[in-house]
Amino acid sequence: MQRRIITILILLLTCTDFLINASTTDHSDFSQVNRFMSEKKFKEAIPLLKAIIEKDPLNPDANFKLGICYYFFPDRKNLALEYFRNAMGNINQNYKFSNKDNTGTVPVDIYFFIAESFLNNYMPDSALYYYIKYKNRVNQESPFNLDKRINWCVNAMKEMSTPLNVNINNLGNSINSKYIERNPVITLDNSVLFFSSARPVATTDKVQNDTLNNEPDGNIYYAIKMPSGKWSKPVYFNHNTSKDEFPACLSADGKMLILTRKTRDNYDLFYSLFEKGEWTKPVSMGGSINSSGNEKEASLSQDGKILYFSSDRKGGYGNYDIYVSNKMSDGHWTNPANLGKTINTPDNEASPFIYPDGKILYFSSDGHMEESMGGYDIYYSTKNDNDTWSFPKHLKYPVNTTRDDLNYQIASGGRRYCTSLTDFNSFDIVEIAGHQDDANDFSQGTGRSNLFSELNVTEVMEVQKEVEKEVQVSDVVEVKTEVEKEVPVVETIEVEKNNPQNYSLESVNLEKIDSTQRELLIKKVKDYYSKTIGTDKSVIFKTIFFSFNSAELLMLSKNELRVLVEYLNENPTVKVEVIGHTDIVGDWDVNLNVSRDRAGSVYQFLLENHIAHNRIIYYGKGSAAPIASNTTIDGRAKNRRVEILLLK
Repeated sequence: MQRRIITILILLLTCTDFLINASTTDHSDFSQVNRFMSEKKFKEAIPLLKAIIEKDPLNPDANFKLGICYYFFPDRKNLALEYFRNAMGNINQNYKFSNKDNTGTVPVDIYFFIAESFLNNYMPDSALYYYIKYKNRVNQESPFNLDKRINWCVNAMKEMSTPLNVNINNLGNSINSKYIERNPVITLDNSVLFFSSARPVATTDKVQNDTLNNEPDGNIYYAIKMPSGKWSKPVYFNHNTSKDEFPACLSADGKMLILTRKTRDNYDLFYSLFEKGEWTKPVSMGGSINSSGNEKEASLSQDGKILYFSSDRKGGYGNYDIYVSNKMSDGHWTNPANLGKTINTPDNEASPFIYPDGKILYFSSDGHMEESMGGYDIYYSTKNDNDTWSFPKHLKYPVNTTRDDLNYQIASGGRRYCTSLTDFNSFDIVEIAGHQDDANDFSQGTGRSNLFSELNVTEVMEVQKEVEKEVQVSDVVEVKTEVEKEVPVVETIEVEKNNPQNYSLESVNLEKIDSTQRELLIKKVKDYYSKTIGTDKSVIFKTIFFSFNSAELLMLSKNELRVLVEYLNENPTVKVEVIGHTDIVGDWDVNLNVSRDRAGSVYQFLLENHIAHNRIIYYGKGSAAPIASNTTIDGRAKNRRVEILLLK
């Protein structure tokens, strides 16, 4: 994940003339923003851009650049979408980042970045539309692999329509914080959890580095499962250093911790032993494991004799590959062997986890395109009788998502853990319950660890008592997995006049009622519009429904749209996002085109009524977001619709 973000950043700087002349004298806020962004100091650029947008909310250049800043924050990436939406409008093929003044335009690359943001926010159909639009505009000259991303979108739409029956539970504020938590490593008996956290530590000189790719350094913590079933307050690992480090894996008995630590310019694997009630000072795994490159996540077989790990050392198939090394009788490790191109791709493979039977290997990859939903996805492969590995299988949605899915770990009783970017803008550790793959759950007796009983639990228990006095541990958050997951909360409006005539927009022609009645009716509609601005609620116009395979606007549809035009004229800073939908009948690609045409008919109506094109975003979602059952005539009619979001 970290490496991929840096790579995209370098491509961006290269392909968009992003760099500026440092010797140029600047006087504007924009030139200062440009300087910060050229130095990859996105955190410093954000308040300047927010100040510009506060004065000029529709400034395309400022909104685009603020979206870029959030895009390169791993745990804030989903915030970029709002600003890319606001920036859509004046596309300039010759746009230069180096302009020190507000240009009022945005580059064609905005199509790529808004597509990335839609995908990151679980809207693959919208992302697909903009990836294709970007591909058509740049004529194959983009440095990004657009075919790969288009494939992500297609896969994601299929996966999200048939989710696994699993529950994804956040471990809550006993483990997670508002900072980044990741790299969960758990004893097989599910009793002790190690993880990394970027939360501030008053007693350390670790620098919370958020330059370059804005990922702060982490420290190692551990927690034990209390008799209540909750996790204790995390205990700080006493061998943390001023460098970034995180747990890689534990031995089956929990007595050896393998950890990853940044040394000078790269990451190496170290190990620490639990002896006489404490952890020994970590020691390097040595030259047979570590190289001049980076060695990161690892997994140890149940007998402790086989080590799988991820490395970007020379001679691999891609950036990070997974390697295996065997422990010899003298305690040394053999030279690592690459697992081969069945597992490894030209991109990145990370986070290996070997199942206790030694036959199933789980890992994350952003290079296996066939089934990927975007970013890193989790896969598993079975070891054949001849010691080769089967072609990897893809874990289904929602275990895999359109975001990066990493650090998959398995404990007894069917408990699985991984790192997830939550909707609260933070990488958290989550637990997944429910059947997810071909592996049988193993019992608590498998790899029984004595670590729980031998840890200095007195300290943990005392800390836990203190915490329980101060804060109530939050309830577990359960993520609902529904087919319509990406559909925002929808609120429709029945606009009626409370008198015997009982007028509503779906039953009358606005041109044929008297002015007093029309004024009262329209005021109710406009008041409702104002309440939805800036929320995730979409207005479903009650008369903008369509016949099968049709995108023609009828008179009653135009009635409602005329009210919208009036409202937009009275509120010139408001933008609209128009989304077309179809029922499920017919081919998916045909439905996508029909839904886009439906949104386009509304777009055209607004243009004809003098609403500026840069205030309107429109696209189609095909049949991917139903609001009613597609098994009935009435339900299908409701699904053939247009929704409109009102944007600040």
